[in-house]
Amino acid sequence: MNNSSLDSRRGAAIIPLCRAPEHAAECARWAYDEWYRRRDMDPEIVYGAFRRRARRADMPFTLVAVDGNAPVGMATLKLKDLRSMPDLGPWLSSLYVIPARRGEGIGTSLISAVAEEARRREFHELFLFLSQRHMALLEGFYTKREWRCIATALDNDGRTTKVFRLELNQR
Repeated sequence: MNNSSLDSRRGAAIIPLCRAPEHAAECARWAYDEWYRRRDMDPEIVYGAFRRRARRADMPFTLVAVDGNAPVGMATLKLKDLRSMPDLGPWLSSLYVIPARRGEGIGTSLISAVAEEARRREFHELFLFLSQRHMALLEGFYTKREWRCIATALDNDGRTTKVFRLELNQR
């Protein structure tokens, strides 16, 4: 991946977290608040994971959207994510944009950057599963971006979710 790609709508640069490690704590806070707080997980587990991601460029590989010096979103490329479907991968995971910046194309830019990183690593497809929160909204969001629902499965908490696939045309 280039040093950064630019979301031309508002100027949010998409950069690897390992090139902006100062944003690891904020990314971890977003992840914890959005996906782990209700699961009663120790926040230090999440913070530790993001500190590790900030120190290296292997997978899981997190990208952060930054406007000026402020992080405004993130997304991660993971080899494994959904325990009920261990043969699938890699995965788009942890897509998050701060509420004040949603609807500006930052999420789409993050997805594109993760897809490009997956292509660079010679993957031919990418998967994701829907979070329980706002499932119908998320399904529409991904479907509009050429993701296709391929299955229903149990998420990592044992609840039914939908699994999506994006074919990565090699360029």
